[in-house]
Amino acid sequence: MNMKTRREFLKKAGALSALSLFADWTMAAGTSDRFGEILPLRQIVRNGEKTTAFCLGGYHAGLPDDPAIGEQIIERAMELGVRFFDNARGYQRGR
Repeated sequence: MNMKTRREFLKKAGALSALSLFADWTMAAGTSDRFGEILPLRQIVRNGEKTTAFCLGGYHAGLPDDPAIGEQIIERAMELGVRFFDNARGYQRGR
């Protein structure tokens, strides 16, 4: 195998790997809960627990002075199927 052939092989293998990951995510069966449709789920820990493949970061929810705006952001994300929220006490210094 010459260098050009190896490069072509690696490019094709990489593209197929990326495509299979994307296809797996988009082809995942939809599910729902009492709030509505949920985005595709992925296993995040070894015990089989799953959460949505997309996470909403919680830092920005504490930025507005009016807490109702932060609540609206979170409620809208839930309407769109998000069930995984990143939060930490350190965001906005605990506000």
